[in-house]
Amino acid sequence: MTINALVPPVSRKLNEVVAQVKVDEIQRFRWLESMALEVFKMPKSTPDEEVIAELKNRGIYYWNECITLMEGLDQKQQSTKDHKRNRAFIRYCKLRIKSYEVFCKKIAEHTDSYNDELAKYNSEINRLAEDIAANINSTSDTIEQTH
Repeated sequence: MTINALVPPVSRKLNEVVAQVKVDEIQRFRWLESMALEVFKMPKSTPDEEVIAELKNRGIYYWNECITLMEGLDQKQQSTKDHKRNRAFIRYCKLRIKSYEVFCKKIAEHTDSYNDELAKYNSEINRLAEDIAANINSTSDTIEQTH
């Protein structure tokens, strides 16, 4: 099964915005994010059960660590812009978690019936990454609705 096609790449613009956040926290965020995405570097021959275990035990774990990190950072920062950015990062991580959960179902059930749902999540992840890169001016309402 080719899983790389179902995962949106990390946006170059998102990486640029990330550089504006406190260096220590963002280095940690990048490391956690890379750990969460490691599952997609697994060989194509990896058994489905192993992929599911990695998605659940490693991927979702590290996305939750990213959320914890950004929530802590959000408590330290004062500006509205910082709070909006932090909430957008948290939303980004929550969308990644949801996509991993759906991806686990897809693999476990050996079906393509979840492809549309995965595409929707991936599209939303990409849109949010672009919004973050554009100083998240248009995402605060969306972000607030999902908490």
